[in-house]
Amino acid sequence: MKLISLLVLTLIFQTAHACDENDSASNCKNSGVTTVDKSAVELEVNALRTLSSKMCVQLQSSRTFGHDNSGERIENIMLKHLGITRETKDYKLLVSKFWNDNAQNLICDDDADGLRNPEQFMKRVINMGMHTSALYDFLLLDEEEYPVTVNHIEIYQGKEETVLDYIENILKNPNNSTEYDFVELKSLKKTLIKYYGAKYAKDL
Repeated sequence: MKLISLLVLTLIFQTAHACDENDSASNCKNSGVTTVDKSAVELEVNALRTLSSKMCVQLQSSRTFGHDNSGERIENIMLKHLGITRETKDYKLLVSKFWNDNAQNLICDDDADGLRNPEQFMKRVINMGMHTSALYDFLLLDEEEYPVTVNHIEIYQGKEETVLDYIENILKNPNNSTEYDFVELKSLKKTLIKYYGAKYAKDL
């Protein structure tokens, strides 16, 4: 029931967001988004912020105390947020659906030293060099079990950016080789393109 409510609220949020960006003020007044709906949206936005914070704090904790089981720990946080368990039927599909609907709103906005802030969650994982443990053991474990979308667009410095753009921007600067493992990043890039249909923002 909690998961159904979250999905309904996500739809309401998307409808309200589209109205804000694309419609005139008069059209928005007639869009059918009531005060109750807006309050529900505010609650869900706050819930997503809380979820993001917990996921990002877990990244920092794993970075400090060890990467083992990072993916499992992050999945635990998401499962708790959705009110389901690994015993729930098709739980991985439910997690994937939630990710696909909300990944653009899962933002790390803590003041982590040396990291971009704010930063979309998957990009933060890559920035911290934790994709092997936090992604391959969770969202990128298997493209059929977790049919996740990786083409969410984030606006950074006025430009549209997907995770593929993000990786490419790291790789095209040779100086970054001292901070990032280029071999692993190139492997991740190939995985995202081959199995998840990753694209550059200009191609979407």
